Amino acid sequence: MQNGQLIKEEGMTKKQFERFEKICKEEIWGVLAETGSSFKPKIAYAFEYNCPACEIAQRTQNVFKQNEKDERMPCEYCPIDVWRKRVVNCIDQGNCTRKGKAFNKWCYPSEMNKGIREKEALKIALYSWSFLPEYKKIKGDLP
Repeated sequence: MQNGQLIKEEGMTKKQFERFEKICKEEIWGVLAETGSSFKPKIAYAFEYNCPACEIAQRTQNVFKQNEKDERMPCEYCPIDVWRKRVVNCIDQGNCTRKGKAFNKWCYPSEMNKGIREKEALKIALYSWSFLPEYKKIKGDLP
């Protein structure tokens, strides 16, 4: 309460969401697709698990877990469609890090597969994102 008025905290806006998405797609995975590096750019380290998508998912889970005793995993709030849908449909848990998935292939490429890091990083950079209604209840500022 400030000056006798209740202050309603604003949740994440679509514009803020798009900034997280841009950082993930262009400034992290786009750079990795170009360089083939096994190290994420410095900007990634500000985010939960060095990932803007994980940051959003974890913030969302934290809010719902506190307020509603929600038992869902953070991955169920992932803004990356392909990963969230597989978790929600009980196909995979922690889908992005599973063996055989793009992130895992980027992280642990076979020495026989030259260019695999670049290919898998580009694949991740191109994944589609969705703004979930739950994001309106979380803070949208960058870490």
